[in-house]
Amino acid sequence: MTAASDAPPTPPSVLPSAVGVVLALAGIYGFGMLVRTVVVPFEAQLLGSYLVVWVPLIAVVVWAVATRRTPARSLGLRFTWLDLLWGAGIGLLLRAVATLIEIGVYGQPAVHLQLGDTGADLWWLFGVVLAPVVIGPIIEEVYFRGYVQHSVIRASTPVVGIVVTALVFALLHLAEVTSPGTALVVGLATFVFGIAVGTLAHTTGRIGGAIIAHIVYNGSLIATQLL
Repeated sequence: MTAASDAPPTPPSVLPSAVGVVLALAGIYGFGMLVRTVVVPFEAQLLGSYLVVWVPLIAVVVWAVATRRTPARSLGLRFTWLDLLWGAGIGLLLRAVATLIEIGVYGQPAVHLQLGDTGADLWWLFGVVLAPVVIGPIIEEVYFRGYVQHSVIRASTPVVGIVVTALVFALLHLAEVTSPGTALVVGLATFVFGIAVGTLAHTTGRIGGAIIAHIVYNGSLIATQLL
């Protein structure tokens, strides 16, 4: 008899992937309603706006790995110096593409962010640098390109996996959009981003390049707003 620890991983299912996204969307809308009806301190609003997305995504990945439905090695959590080069180049190229999309829709590059006082406040540092440029890209790429894309590809084909994952990735980023023009820009830009980094992750078998691309993509936007 084969020991339980030697049993093969359970075949992946796309259902948990959907559950993670649904929970994140529910968290975004629920937390949005909360802060509109109850006075919530700024620090709690800032932290909560990220945690309602991050916690469900992390929980689903941890559950999938712990229950052996997804082998940890299949997440592609590996990095080479080539990933740094590819990721940086693709991230900058995709930022340029996003700017072209903005110009096509608005007639000029969009003014994206209200960064507030650029002092040394730790909450400012978290909200402007750590969360959107470091923590968020890592969590999102592990979930979308490492977990969701892998699961969908195993259940279908690489093309379907990359496209479906990019669509779901774009959907999540549309949750807080309030105008048709912004929806078009954000939806198209994040979909193109998802296709590019999804192709990179599938081609290399690693998500290191996708993480670097995401960091550069977000970080270059922050940098242009600070300069």
